[in-house]
Amino acid sequence: MAIDRKLALNATDAITLFYKQVGLCNGLPFDVRIPNEETLKTFEDTGKGLGLTRYDSMEEMFNDLDK
Repeated sequence: MAIDRKLALNATDAITLFYKQVGLCNGLPFDVRIPNEETLKTFEDTGKGLGLTRYDSMEEMFNDLDK
């Protein structure tokens, strides 16, 4: 994986680091959640390209957000 190369970790080191973090955090070192109905609907809609706003540039997007 690219992140492993950037951190100079092999798979064994990455897994060991993960397990150490589990121990330090007394659980998973990240939130694990089941998406609610609204989130699932949003995933479905955006996957179909529904409700999306497209911009030709970042500047156009930021100008729209500032309104």
